[in-house]
Amino acid sequence: MKENKFMEKVSAIFSKVKNPAYYRYYLAAVVFFAMMLVLVKCTGSASVGKDPMAGAYQSFTNDTEKNGKNSKKKADADTKKADGTEESSATTITELIQKYYKYYADADLENLKKIAEPISDREASYIQFFSQYVEEYQNITVYTKRGLDDTSYLVSVEMEIKFKDINTAAPGLDFFYVRTRKDGSYYIDNLYSTFNISNGENDMDPDVTALIATFEQQKDLVALQTDVKEKFSAALMNDEGLSNFLNTTLPDETTKWSSAYQAAEAQRQADLQNATTMYAIQDIPVKDSPAQEGADLGTITAGTAVTKYADEGAFSRIDYNGANAYVESQYLAAEAPAPAPAAEESTETTEEATPAEAPADDGTTTVSGLEEGSTITMGDTLKMRADASTDSEQVDTAYVSETVTIIANYSNGWTKIKNVRGKEGFVKTEYLQ
Repeated sequence: MKENKFMEKVSAIFSKVKNPAYYRYYLAAVVFFAMMLVLVKCTGSASVGKDPMAGAYQSFTNDTEKNGKNSKKKADADTKKADGTEESSATTITELIQKYYKYYADADLENLKKIAEPISDREASYIQFFSQYVEEYQNITVYTKRGLDDTSYLVSVEMEIKFKDINTAAPGLDFFYVRTRKDGSYYIDNLYSTFNISNGENDMDPDVTALIATFEQQKDLVALQTDVKEKFSAALMNDEGLSNFLNTTLPDETTKWSSAYQAAEAQRQADLQNATTMYAIQDIPVKDSPAQEGADLGTITAGTAVTKYADEGAFSRIDYNGANAYVESQYLAAEAPAPAPAAEESTETTEEATPAEAPADDGTTTVSGLEEGSTITMGDTLKMRADASTDSEQVDTAYVSETVTIIANYSNGWTKIKNVRGKEGFVKTEYLQ
């Protein structure tokens, strides 16, 4: 009977959790104040130990009181490994939790993922959102009980969250399931994080969830929950700014974050379905917006394969280093361009030509179709030289199918052109006709 009442309570809570009307409230409470973990009590035979539930009935061990001074020093120290990266392993559970909250407040996902796994893309996005309001986690006290075996732990954490520009810190209670690695260091099994429990992104072990459900009903934990609730209520009553922030500002901003994330995720899924592979037919400037005036992000070289998501006017939205960017659609093709030829002018010996600065009446000529200012489409890929000589330095390339502008052509068989990238150089006139 007692278990049925518990299941009815859990069912009622989860029906609210799944209701979008309550989303702004339960998601805002994922990481902070009075986090009361409630799990469906799953069935399933335990595979470790004679009584895998025994750990939930043990008395709390105050890990912070036992190891706190040394753990605090280690967590606060700028410990660096030989390669210069931060040392993220933890030798006590208190040290692990202190590191977790430090990384969380800093939105340091790289280090956070080293001590808490797995962290989904959605949770990573939430951490980045939530951390912008957090100054630090204070007065962290860690209580532990044995988990399913001697290498895992049920961990309750009493702490305070100091929000930016809020005078009073918010008391809170959090839960973690901690495991031990082969090297003896600890890590957080993030399958049992409050975030995953609320959102159900990853499946959980029924043996562990059954253990946690039993743990949640123990008198010492209930007493701790009651104490934190009273402290939290007192903090809200004494600080109107904290009350307004937690009851209005944060829920509203959480709703906005959720909507934006869902929209971005829907767009990402649509992009994946519509994605096609295209090829650059020449070097293409990459823009941050679908406009010529957009800021340059870089250049995609001729022949490079790109993932195209959609057309936006005369531009294509593509993947560029993992983010959206834009290139002109006219310079993309569905098939890879043929390899460029050796691109060399005639091997015959030519007289060193007068540079483009030569007087027009002493060296320039007009070849039909190559008048100054006219444009032509390249029929071949040619090297562009600094001077009118095959021995001159190559300054750029005029690619096949690329449009070039004629600057001048000369009686010695050379023409000066400008390509779409604004580069000027000399090519043999015979290859332009």
